Amino acid sequence: DRRALDVALQVAELCDPDDVVYLGDKLDLADWSDKFIRSPEFYWTTQSAIVEGAWWMAQFRMITGRARHRAIAGNHEARLTNGIVTNLSAAYNLRSVDNISTPALSVRSLLGLDKIGVEYYDSADARVWLNDYICCIHGTVARSTPGGTVAAVIKTSDVTIVQGHAHRLELVSKTVHRRDEHYVIHACCAGCLCRVDGTVPGSSPDTQWQQGLVVVHYSESHKTGIVLVPIVDGTAVWDGVVINGRDRLDEISSSSEWDWGERLG
Repeated sequence: DRRALDVALQVAELCDPDDVVYLGDKLDLADWSDKFIRSPEFYWTTQSAIVEGAWWMAQFRMITGRARHRAIAGNHEARLTNGIVTNLSAAYNLRSVDNISTPALSVRSLLGLDKIGVEYYDSADARVWLNDYICCIHGTVARSTPGGTVAAVIKTSDVTIVQGHAHRLELVSKTVHRRDEHYVIHACCAGCLCRVDGTVPGSSPDTQWQQGLVVVHYSESHKTGIVLVPIVDGTAVWDGVVINGRDRLDEISSSSEWDWGERLG
């Protein structure tokens, strides 16, 4: 959802963060999956998604110039490798001679992440640590009951977990008791920035998905502030400021040589 993405971009500009972490599923890659029936409108969408995905990530990188940017692979990005292994194994791990360190048919290479300065963790099991007490993951847990995902995650954790994957906004807290100290940890789901109107494959108009992002305030101690920022109909409120998302379609189109045709509708 371009308006939701633009809201997140504006919040990032206002926050001027030290770290930006992308929690996975930056690309859906619907036409690389054989686990569900795909409608014809989702055929041949990969190139358009790559072009636009790279544009948005470059915008985040530019607007938060001093921040460290790290991107975790999600289970949807794994569809690319799985599709290659299943249907064309000879192409697996092929590398261009001008970039021998990175597989050519990889999310890292196709999005040009090295060029814009985004560190890529090519595993949905990767963990990105903000400090010793805060861990960002894509996640594997997704419960259908509101609040169920974070309740399951925090049950076995003794650090704060910020998770993607579930497409919901959720937050729960727990006090960890040690021999000589006790401290509060949190588990949160960061919502999503995709469309939530049933357009995305696997969703429906009554799906319990919420758009949003998470802002984390932290120091080197275990004291952490978690702020969920809901986005509703292209609008959010951050620090008392009402932020309205823009479609930015003309900018995306004019910045690329790719012939978008009717894919941009």
